[in-house]
Amino acid sequence: MNKIEYLDASGNVTRTVNAPGDEAEVGIHDGEVSYRIAATVAECSPVIVSIETAKAAAKSRIDGAASRARSRYLTTGVGQEWVYQAKLAQAQDYLAALSSSNPPTSAEAWPYVYAESNAKGICNKECASEIVAAGTQWLNVVSPKIESLRVSAKLIIENNTSIDEVSAYIQSIVSQLDGI
Repeated sequence: MNKIEYLDASGNVTRTVNAPGDEAEVGIHDGEVSYRIAATVAECSPVIVSIETAKAAAKSRIDGAASRARSRYLTTGVGQEWVYQAKLAQAQDYLAALSSSNPPTSAEAWPYVYAESNAKGICNKECASEIVAAGTQWLNVVSPKIESLRVSAKLIIENNTSIDEVSAYIQSIVSQLDGI
């Protein structure tokens, strides 16, 4: 018996089943990608039956690896991206107001900055500066690197005609994304 994991488009395991060895192949089933799981992680490799299935599985793995890379920098969850966007906008606005002739005197316009500075026990300016630095690093360095790898990998995979080359290439890209 082989263990087969089914993954959604984000690379998350949706279910696990046991199957005889001859049924343990990679495939697309109702929007999920299935992979054979070997006895040890070192032996783990998908069994591909066609170039189109290989491409679909490779693209799914790319998206999953990109999602894991992002989750090392961002808290994932419903609405969290809106929180990050609001915090960054408020922090930028707060710092701009500090440098104006009318500096901030109230928390009403910048609730995220004030709430986070209180939680951390630091001044509002330091908190706003930290938020802007983290947001700038994410938006200008980390996220573009992840997205560049993800998009270019999918284009290369789509134009490839060899299952072996797709498999080798995907390992390289997943390793690069895992290293971010």
